[in-house]
Amino acid sequence: MAWDLPWFYQPIKHFPMIIKLDTSVFRIARPRTENKEKTIVPLTKEQWIKADRIVIISMFIATIAGAILF
Repeated sequence: MAWDLPWFYQPIKHFPMIIKLDTSVFRIARPRTENKEKTIVPLTKEQWIKADRIVIISMFIATIAGAILF
């Protein structure tokens, strides 16, 4: 009989909750929306030139910084 057993032999009905998740994050999260198909617009020649200049300048700065550090 369960009432005859000492407390440490009693069956465990549930484990105590160690960590309780903060559920306020889930309330703040945006609900899913329908995905709209994005149309791919090719870059113009001026946009390609600007992008190339940015890449070349960043590589040039990285080369100079690498030469100074090493």
